[in-house]
Amino acid sequence: MSVSRRLALLCAAVVVLVYLPTLSFGWVDWDDDALLVGNALFRGLGWAQIRWAFTSALGGAYQPLAFLSYGLDFLLWGLEPRGYHLTNVLLHALNAGLFFLAARRLLELGVSSRGPQRDLAAGALLAALVFALHPLRVESVSWVSERRDVLCGAFWLGAVLAYLRAREPGRRRRSLILVHVLFGAACLAKGLAVALPVVLLILDAWPLRRRLAECLREKVPMAVLALALGALAVAAQVGARASWSWGEHGALARLAQSAYALAFYPLKTLWPSGLSPFYRLPVPLDPREPRFLLSAAAVAAVAAWSWVRRRELPWLAAAGAAYVVMLAPVSGLFQAGAQLVADRYSYL
Repeated sequence: MSVSRRLALLCAAVVVLVYLPTLSFGWVDWDDDALLVGNALFRGLGWAQIRWAFTSALGGAYQPLAFLSYGLDFLLWGLEPRGYHLTNVLLHALNAGLFFLAARRLLELGVSSRGPQRDLAAGALLAALVFALHPLRVESVSWVSERRDVLCGAFWLGAVLAYLRAREPGRRRRSLILVHVLFGAACLAKGLAVALPVVLLILDAWPLRRRLAECLREKVPMAVLALALGALAVAAQVGARASWSWGEHGALARLAQSAYALAFYPLKTLWPSGLSPFYRLPVPLDPREPRFLLSAAAVAAVAAWSWVRRRELPWLAAAGAAYVVMLAPVSGLFQAGAQLVADRYSYL
């Protein structure tokens, strides 16, 4: 077994060890009761359960693959929460390993001069462990109702890794089939994944340094799928009255909320103090509040500096652009629910 694979397994093992205490957790009387404990429609993997998973949007979220994973849990564990928590932990452990492999490849592509392999592996290992063990991950892993985060993450990271491998010299065009399949699965686990085609375009620009015309052509099927599944996710939220209209939450308020979100997650990543399961959205939201004005100023300053230094620091511009794109669906521009921000939104 290669060193990279051994280190990926090490990341997964560390995650399992750290999150083992969650197996003693029970249900949370906050979505778990409505989605699982009091819901008999997901229980199993028969045709009735499959049809229900793909034709319903309970709670305003279209997540058929997440419900099918619950159906498998039910066959294995009944309604014993320990089994559902175990599935979340194993999925997060898988994501830690995939994260390491993707980070290892990105670092290899990004360095200007090829350094010792152990340095690249060490950097990828640090990145993967910071991702996997950070306090911001706790909500997504230890709350059964957020299965969609870790499940979507597995397909998302798998798609990124498959794309990086498909772009290696000598690979055939059909090697993108796996990327499309994993992308579709990620969207069916959580609608947030629709941003992946744009993220892949950013990777095409740097560190892959590919020609834009070819990159755009090959992304057309993914873009069509993203638009269709994105429209389905929005329709599900509207149907469940989970989304806010522009009359209720106007343009200035949404922009202020988006700027706040863009500043919130890096700050909480660097200093994860005062984390909460719920950050209430003020109604009405006053964009002139100091926290919103400071956030907007910080975002504008970082964006301007990244643009000016884009040739010297292409990694910063690429990372910043990908961050904005991934967060856009849950930053307030498409507001659903009564939360201003949410720890779980940081998972991807």
